[in-house]
Amino acid sequence: MIKSIGFGRKRIGMSHDESCRYHREVHAPMAKRTLGARGLKKYVGYYVDKAFTLSGDALPELPWDRVVLEWLTDELWKEMWTWRKTDPEGMMLAEDEKRYGDGKTGMMLLYKENVIVSSEDDRTGVNVIVLAAKRSDLSREEFVKYHSEKHAPMVARMLGSRLKKYIANYVYEGLSLADGIMPAPPYDVIAITQFDEEGWKGMDAWRKTPDGVKLKEDEERLIDRNLAIVLICQKYAYIL
Repeated sequence: MIKSIGFGRKRIGMSHDESCRYHREVHAPMAKRTLGARGLKKYVGYYVDKAFTLSGDALPELPWDRVVLEWLTDELWKEMWTWRKTDPEGMMLAEDEKRYGDGKTGMMLLYKENVIVSSEDDRTGVNVIVLAAKRSDLSREEFVKYHSEKHAPMVARMLGSRLKKYIANYVYEGLSLADGIMPAPPYDVIAITQFDEEGWKGMDAWRKTPDGVKLKEDEERLIDRNLAIVLICQKYAYIL
C-alpha cells in the first residue's frame, strides 16, 4: 500500500472558496468514481480555513488551499502516471485538475503512518494538521526514532482528553507534480490531529502552562519551530 498526502494551491484567478468547492463537489467525486475500482483505498480531503505558526501567530496567506490523503494499492501506483496520460478516464481526471488547481506548485509526499491516538467518532471536533521539518543536525532516522518513541507519546500524555486523534506521518519521499522526485521533501512529519472543541479553545492558555513550556522545549530538540505550520481544516471523507 502506498500512502500519500497531496498539497495543492488554487488556480490563479480563482478564489480559495471556489477552488475548494470545485474539488469537493466535482473533482473528488470524479476521482472516487474513476479510481475507486482501480485500487484507491482511502481518499480524504482537508480544506484549509486558517494557518498559524507553531506559536499561534496567524499567517498572512494560506500556504496551501487543500491537503488530500490518498492510499493506493501498489498496482495502482505503478500504473498511475501512464494511466493519466493514455487512458481516457485518466486524461479526463488530469485535465480536470487544471480547472481548480495550480499544477506548478502541487506536490505529493509519501509517508509511513504512526497512529498515536485514535477515535471511533471523528465527525466532530477541530481538525488540525501540523507540518514540520527536522532540525538540520538530525538524520531522518534519528528524527523518526525520537519523535515516535518520545515526543509523540509526550504530546498524547500532556494533551490528554483535549486530543481526540493524533497520527504522525513520517515522510520518506516527495514528488513535485511539475518536476518529479524532489531532492528533499519540505516536511519530515505531517501530524493529522483532531481536538475537542472546548480543548482547542484553551490551547493559547495551555501553551503557557508548565506542560506547554516543556512540550515547546522538546519540539526545539527536533524541529525548526520557525518553519513549522499549523493548518485548521474542514474534513471531507470520500473513501475510508
